[in-house]
Amino acid sequence: MKPLPNPLQENHRHMMVRYLLGQTSEVEREAVEARFFEDDDFFGELKAVEDELIDAFLANQLPAEQREQFEREYLRLPERRQKVELHRALHRRSSEDRSAKTDLISPPDPAPTPVGPASVVSLEHHRDTRRLVTPVRRMAWAAAVAAILLGGGWVFSVIQSFRNEIESLKSGRAELEQKNRASQTQLAQEQKRSEALAQEAAAEHDRANRLEAQLTQGQNGLSPSIGKPAVVPEVLSCLLFPTLTRGGGIKPLHVTPTAQTLQVKLVLQPAPSDQTLDATLRTVEGEEVWHQKGLPVRQEKGSSMLSFSLHVTTVPAGDYVIELARKLQDNSSETVLTYSLSLRRP
Repeated sequence: MKPLPNPLQENHRHMMVRYLLGQTSEVEREAVEARFFEDDDFFGELKAVEDELIDAFLANQLPAEQREQFEREYLRLPERRQKVELHRALHRRSSEDRSAKTDLISPPDPAPTPVGPASVVSLEHHRDTRRLVTPVRRMAWAAAVAAILLGGGWVFSVIQSFRNEIESLKSGRAELEQKNRASQTQLAQEQKRSEALAQEAAAEHDRANRLEAQLTQGQNGLSPSIGKPAVVPEVLSCLLFPTLTRGGGIKPLHVTPTAQTLQVKLVLQPAPSDQTLDATLRTVEGEEVWHQKGLPVRQEKGSSMLSFSLHVTTVPAGDYVIELARKLQDNSSETVLTYSLSLRRP
């Protein structure tokens, strides 16, 4: 990332004037604002340049281009217009004070008067005039000091407001970054769980194929003189994902002759908030083959699961749809997840 320029290294007073008149680039503006928030001396110099610029504007000493830029950019903000009016009032008060001082302290020399009672009156008048000058000057200086203090307090409040706003923005950005990191972590965990379930489904599929191959080999190796061995009941199991066939693929489940029970595990994605669900097995034509109410939802390896068992004799070979539904308050049903199952027999 390209470093921000240091305003103090390139005629910073000229940079300050351009900043106040809105003539700096975005990079220069960010550099100036970062500097006057961190450096009190720099902020004091910027404030002095701003006061000089306002005084030049009020004295009509700005070039035409700068004056137009001052009126268009600087006076655009209400608080800056208020500061210009404060300077204008100070100038007006200073002019009035100088006029009062000239009139009261340096009155026109009176015409020569003869020595006598008239001279006494003149001296008394001069003494009274000097007494009047002192409170007037005190009031003028008090008003000027109060105006300066008010102006400084206003500037401090503006800077404090800017600092509070920046801190608020930094806090909001940190909060958004924290939420983003949490979302990425949760997404990574969900991906890991999905991969684990896919591996488990693939393992179930391979195990079923191996059992089927072992059974076929055992039947082909039997001798007629020995006779047939005792039939061991077999349980077929399958793991189904929503709208997908067993194991996330399209291969059908082959039901062996010794199989008596079909155990079906359903992965609930997305996981519903219900504690129980109703399950219905239908043909692809919509004919109901099997139905069970109130099957419990369980947690296995960080995922919501639902399982049930069927006797293979009740389910002929073919393609089926498994629907999971919840009960509504009006006793109607709402389907929340759908699965596909394909059975084949030798």
